[in-house]
Amino acid sequence: MIISDLRLLYPWPEECPDLVLDTEGWCHEEVEAAIRTIMPAGAAVLMELGSWLGTSARIMLGHAPQATVICIDHWLGSKEHKPGGRAESDKLPILYEQFLRNMWDDRARVIPVRADTLQGMEAVARCGIRPEAIYIDAAHDRPAVYRDIDNATRLFPGVPLVGDDWPFASVREAVWRAEKDGLFAKIPYRQHGQFWWGCTKEKP
Repeated sequence: MIISDLRLLYPWPEECPDLVLDTEGWCHEEVEAAIRTIMPAGAAVLMELGSWLGTSARIMLGHAPQATVICIDHWLGSKEHKPGGRAESDKLPILYEQFLRNMWDDRARVIPVRADTLQGMEAVARCGIRPEAIYIDAAHDRPAVYRDIDNATRLFPGVPLVGDDWPFASVREAVWRAEKDGLFAKIPYRQHGQFWWGCTKEKP
């Protein structure tokens, strides 16, 4: 794997954004426990789809002290963050810069891949990088969650997945469809409280 190639594609700015630290974010304690239990503590590379302001990335950095964490997000927000959405946010205009500010002290171990989840995963795969686990918490509509699982299976077969927001009907339906379509390994997905986990199907 060539982490340096991905760093060149998605570099950090030379100077820290001139913003106040803002660690507001979401990561349910059950999901944090899942990250610490399912993701390997000795991992060299972990990846997340959907980073927001970096809360889950910081948990991964603390859990796997030798890992580089690849954060894939377009930092434009999802439908739910737009005006009138269930999680409307006024942070969208500076979301990416705020993420950089929040993660600045850990920039040697974080790669901010500013892209949609498919483009980001394809860039990671082209660099010959295989993450040892993937955390899925990007858009929550059913087609988007399904696509993230499908693309993770295609690009990174045999990799553990941890997903957030099981209480959302759209997330449950996407995971159920993914299982029906054979995207998971022989061991079926599992679910507990707020999170779900499984493993992408190995290549034949």
